[in-house]
Amino acid sequence: MTWGANKQEFFDDNQPNEKLLYQSKTDSCKYKKLYVVTEFLNMHSTHRNNFNGGQLILGYQASPRLSIGLGTKFAYTKYHFDNEWHLHRLKFFPVFIDWKINAFSHPRTVTPFLHFSQGASYITYHKEDKHTMGRPYKVSEWGLYLYGGFGAVFRISEHFAPVIEMGFQGFHMSSNQMAVNPHGTTIQIGFVW
Repeated sequence: MTWGANKQEFFDDNQPNEKLLYQSKTDSCKYKKLYVVTEFLNMHSTHRNNFNGGQLILGYQASPRLSIGLGTKFAYTKYHFDNEWHLHRLKFFPVFIDWKINAFSHPRTVTPFLHFSQGASYITYHKEDKHTMGRPYKVSEWGLYLYGGFGAVFRISEHFAPVIEMGFQGFHMSSNQMAVNPHGTTIQIGFVW
C-alpha cells in the first residue's frame, strides 16, 4: 500500500489507480512534447518603415506553464534611413533561445502566454553615407537579438493551433547610438504544429 497525494488515501499497489493513470497520460501527452511554430512577422520600426519575414521555432513543453526552444528568423526591408545613412536591402538572420510562459497550467481552447527570445543576429545591408552617395557598399555584422511580447494560442485540434502575438523586437540591439539597430513593434501570426 502507498500513500495518496493528500496523505489521507491508501492505494493498493496491485490495483491500477485512475488518478495516477490520468496524471501520467496528461504529463506524457499534453505537456511534455515537442512542437514546431511557424509564423509570419511584420515589424513596424521606430524609423517608420516595415520589416517582413518569418520565423521557425522548435520547442519543448517542459512543464504545464513553461516551454523552451530554439528558433531562427528572417526579416527583410528594401530601404531604411538611420543616422543620416541610406541603407538598402537589409537582411536579418537571428538565432535565439525561446521562452514561453502560459497563463494556465491546463490546455484550454484559448491559451494566453508571455513570450521572450534572446540570441544573436547576423545582419547584411548596403550602406550609403554622405561620402559614398551613389556607391553603396555591403556591410555584414553580428548583434544582439531581443524579443518580448504576449499572445494567444487557439487550440482547434490536437495537432494544429493558430497563434497570434504582439511584442517589441530589436534585431541588432546596442548601446552604441551610431549602430544600425532597427527595433519596433511586431505582429506575428502563424501556427503551432
